Amino acid sequence: MSSYQRTKPNNAYPMSLRNFLFLFTVLAFIRLNAQNCSNPPTVLQNGDFPATGTGNLNSASDVTIPYWWASHSKPYVMQQNAPRSQGASIYLSAYAGMSRGIYSCFKFEKGKNYRLRYWYKNATTQKVGRLVIMATGPFSTTTPPASDGRPPIPNAKQRLDNTNYYDSNWTEVDLAFTAQDDFSRILIYPEKSTSTHPSYDLNIDQIELSEIPPGMGLPMLKSSSKVVCEGEKVDLDVDLTLWDPSYIVSWYENTGNGPQLKESGTSKKYGFTAKTTVTWTVRITDPSDPSGNTFIEKDITITVLPAIELHHSGDTTICHGDTAVLVSDGSSCKHAQDHLRFTWTNAHTGQIVGFSKIIKVKPDIKTVYQIHLQDTLTGHYRTGLITVYVDSRFEVAQRPDTLVCRGSKVLLNADVFQCGKHTVYYNWRNLEGGPTLYGQSMEVQVDSTADYLVTALNQHGLMDTAIVHIGIKDGPSTMIIGPDSLCLGDTIHFELEAKDGSGNYQVTWYLPNGMEAGQGLKIRLANGINGFYTAKVDDGCALPHFDSTTVAFFPIPGAILTTDFQPGCAPVQLKALDKSYRHDAGKNQWIINNLHLIDSGDLDFTFRLAGNYKLSLVVTSGKSCRDTFKLEDTLKVYPVPNADFELSTDWEQLLIPVQVINKANNADSLMWDFSKGVWDYYMGKDTGILFTDTGYYSIYQIAYNTYGCVDTAYRFVKISPPFQYFIPNAFSPNNDEHNRVFKPHIEGVKTYDLYIYNRWGELIYSGTDGAWDGTSKGKALADDVFMYVINFTALKGQRQTVKGNVTLIR
Repeated sequence: MSSYQRTKPNNAYPMSLRNFLFLFTVLAFIRLNAQNCSNPPTVLQNGDFPATGTGNLNSASDVTIPYWWASHSKPYVMQQNAPRSQGASIYLSAYAGMSRGIYSCFKFEKGKNYRLRYWYKNATTQKVGRLVIMATGPFSTTTPPASDGRPPIPNAKQRLDNTNYYDSNWTEVDLAFTAQDDFSRILIYPEKSTSTHPSYDLNIDQIELSEIPPGMGLPMLKSSSKVVCEGEKVDLDVDLTLWDPSYIVSWYENTGNGPQLKESGTSKKYGFTAKTTVTWTVRITDPSDPSGNTFIEKDITITVLPAIELHHSGDTTICHGDTAVLVSDGSSCKHAQDHLRFTWTNAHTGQIVGFSKIIKVKPDIKTVYQIHLQDTLTGHYRTGLITVYVDSRFEVAQRPDTLVCRGSKVLLNADVFQCGKHTVYYNWRNLEGGPTLYGQSMEVQVDSTADYLVTALNQHGLMDTAIVHIGIKDGPSTMIIGPDSLCLGDTIHFELEAKDGSGNYQVTWYLPNGMEAGQGLKIRLANGINGFYTAKVDDGCALPHFDSTTVAFFPIPGAILTTDFQPGCAPVQLKALDKSYRHDAGKNQWIINNLHLIDSGDLDFTFRLAGNYKLSLVVTSGKSCRDTFKLEDTLKVYPVPNADFELSTDWEQLLIPVQVINKANNADSLMWDFSKGVWDYYMGKDTGILFTDTGYYSIYQIAYNTYGCVDTAYRFVKISPPFQYFIPNAFSPNNDEHNRVFKPHIEGVKTYDLYIYNRWGELIYSGTDGAWDGTSKGKALADDVFMYVINFTALKGQRQTVKGNVTLIR
């Protein structure tokens, strides 16, 4: 008896039975009571595992079953997390040596093969316990349990499976076994494997049990995932139970490039030497199965532990003169730690520096140390390298030049950058002459420029020097930023940019007449005058500094415009005159509703769109001084209505109304003239005009709006007489200017088609809107009687055909 497992996500359907099993499986469900197993089913299929006397434990409904002799309490149904979306799982638990369990009757026959499949899920995070599957004979519900609370197992052969299950995902289990006795019950319950944890919980669902038909033996896998040492020989195997020698076993090694086939055939074993952790896939197929299905497939992970492992603290950095502590550790897959030997060597000199896990070294320069770890029993070894970097930094920080006011006192201080905390000694010497001073800092009075040399020395003999330059500050340099010309009335904005000196600037501004104007780096002056503006800068270190700039003020022109504009209907003409006064040459610009029009001269503009308009004149002098005149009154241009109408036709027969369709818009009133000499104020949408005589008529429309704006539209219509015709019965083409051709006389006819036939029915003439001159194919015909057919089309589209005879007389 063996098993294989495959994990699937929650709420997924379990894998269906193989196709060949369906040929022999009878789907049946028999509900039994708790006392009678005399008629057990031969199949438990599609999730049906009956709780005796109470229904299906795999349904979503609540269930209750009687206590059975191995139960501590009743199992119950979980309403969630079942692998089937429409079902619920059975919750089992074991604690204090007791179990919740389920059972069902099933008919076994000794010597026959059976298959049990179910899905399980560990409901806790504790990796303890096992799920026990047993097949037992008849029993009494009053049989007491064993002293430890577990059910008495009369015969170990009744146990089908008791594997430890720790997976928190839904996992399928597939068992195949041969009945060793005639049993009548299947028992499923969890059992603790240790007493150190309070409970062990399992969910179980989708239980299927069926007989394996004769000749259809189901081989099961024997090998499972395991942990081995590097270099160890590993054998993968399948169980001999129910083995059919014709089965094909294929072994695949799963690499980064996918499964790689290593061996395929009827052999039940495959061996290899373990090098690295790898997952193997075994597939078993029946070559006689026409469907070619793989009815067993399992992944087996072989976890390979190194034969020997070396660990160390890694590269490190120490300060010059300090000690480095190097740490290593190791492990062996097969042997105890006391068989491991450590050897440390200076990789540069080859000198051995220690034999323990931890050593101390004190190199003066960067040094590489090698660790050699050996298992003295197996001879396996590992090596590693640790680099010790030595930081010999020792330097005096370079300070920028210091500028001070003459006679000031300056505190000189030396900062040293070094690795570690070591005692440092300092001395100072004025390079211009003077005694040597000692200490990290010193105060000096500066009367002239000088350079000071500082020397630093630490306890390990590292030394460095630096020079500090002390200079006398010069006075500040400045630049005034501001305008050199303005228009009268403008405000002056001055800004002083200053640098150098002490940086503590006091600024005073003076007007061209010598009066003080204010203080600060920035100043704002209203009502300025022509002349020099001066800034006095005092930094408290040098003599005051003066800086000046010149500003000239120019007069502003006066903008004036005149116009004779009168509101009116679009288009409206606007004429405006520039009456401005100027002190020098310049330009003007006209603006209508923020739209710049022209840049000089007077304005002549036509408003073609209705609306309200504003007019401005901007006058600019040659010195860019500007004035604007805005016309306060709004220029109004009124919209014009759109006169328009349509006629139902441009011609009509007498005594039939002509339809007039009004299309005018933006009109408040309309006037019409229908060629009657009388204007009508008719405002309807449509109308019909009846004319009593034939001829050409004009129809006029005049559209008005409330502003008095007018638009006119007109159309012409032709009135024709009613549809009538006259057809002569003879004609004489003899050049006497009378009756020379044959054609109909018509009124109210749009067009006609004329056809002439001789007495034998031959067509000798045809034409549209034409006349027959008595010839055929260019030859004059003799006197005779001919037949005519005329198809008329009236002006309104009516059609009529007329037939008759006409006599040709020469």
